[in-house]
Amino acid sequence: MQRLSRLPANWSSYGSHRIEDVAIISAARLLTKVLGHQGFAPTVMPTFHGGVQLEWHRDGSDVEIEFSADGLVSYVYAYDRHRDATWETEQFTAETLQRIKTTISRLAQH
Repeated sequence: MQRLSRLPANWSSYGSHRIEDVAIISAARLLTKVLGHQGFAPTVMPTFHGGVQLEWHRDGSDVEIEFSADGLVSYVYAYDRHRDATWETEQFTAETLQRIKTTISRLAQH
């Protein structure tokens, strides 16, 4: 995440925005909530509009969480290959947090 904070504006050479610190901090805070002591670390990606995306991919299953430049969760996507179930939302609730934790925990076990 430190690398993201050092990206300049136009880091993609297509007019991308500088990654906002509040998005980085929000992503880091969420990680403390969803990763257990044997946490499965995500890939951390910058987004074009100054946000951060966390991605977990393993064994055909996926979890993606996008934070907007203002630090809010703007999108959550999860696909559980073992249950052949897809789930996505733009609202972050206690249920969303629990579903994310459960799915990431399953990914970590495979």
